[in-house]
Amino acid sequence: MPTESKKTTKKIAKKSKSMVEMKVVGVTTPEKKDGGRPVLWLKCKNRRMFLSIAIGPFEANAICMELYNEPPPRPITYDLMRSILDGLKIRVNQVRIHNWIEGTFYAEIALSQGKQKLVVDSRASDGIALALRVGAPIFSADEILEKIGVKEVVKKATKKRS
Repeated sequence: MPTESKKTTKKIAKKSKSMVEMKVVGVTTPEKKDGGRPVLWLKCKNRRMFLSIAIGPFEANAICMELYNEPPPRPITYDLMRSILDGLKIRVNQVRIHNWIEGTFYAEIALSQGKQKLVVDSRASDGIALALRVGAPIFSADEILEKIGVKEVVKKATKKRS
């Protein structure tokens, strides 16, 4: 596996944080007049919790293209990354959103090539865009969900009186 700078990569270490598997459910795009950023929505696979992540427009577009099977006319960065990893026989094992500090999400991409393993620092949106392309699972630290996750509200149907 190619060598990387120590600043952006580190060897896999056992994490004490409890991780929860997530699924990408969509991207919402605010009106231009509102000046807001696109929001990526993840849902816990095993409970009724959501995580919202503000992302850039390029990342939102890349994620939507993959979610809705709308390939670009030419490969974009994440497609190129997938091709390079495939060519080098490097597997993306998972993407982990492991921290949230002052509104910024911190993620890492766990890679392997044979018996060699490596974890690479990543923005959450970049890791998720890549994970979608290679079919890798996405995880979030449980403590992030407890701090800023959104609980799904299920309303019970009420019977009308006649």
